[in-house]
Amino acid sequence: WHPEQINLETLFVLGVNANKALGHGASRGKIYYAHPELFKYPADGNDKTWLYDNKHLPVHGGKAFLMFLDELKGMVESNEGYKDNENVHVHEMEGFKLPPFLLMKVQHYIRSLQSEWSHDVLGVNSCYRAVPCWLEFVCDIAAVVV
Repeated sequence: WHPEQINLETLFVLGVNANKALGHGASRGKIYYAHPELFKYPADGNDKTWLYDNKHLPVHGGKAFLMFLDELKGMVESNEGYKDNENVHVHEMEGFKLPPFLLMKVQHYIRSLQSEWSHDVLGVNSCYRAVPCWLEFVCDIAAVVV
């Protein structure tokens, strides 16, 4: 993900809606562990207030993640398990655009992930937060062994 490529025209969806559109409605959060490679931005309280006020979030509580609509569509097109599945409705999803304040927060979040990643590549003993928890466990063990 490149912060410079994200702009006011970029479309986002809520992770919970993406999960349902992939046919995982009953499996809460399955999209996050089944596809850890997909970007997800954890919305804070101010973000959730904006999402709620603009009718994107049905309730103002719990966790909310923003995801890129185009990334979801691309993943569906390239994944044989989703391609011809009649329970998958990602292409029917309508994304929404973010206001400038929230877009800047998403861009900053991406930069912070890239910074963490570059530290890891250079040998710093910290784990990249966007990886699945089992990989974080492996990183923790590796840090102790080193």
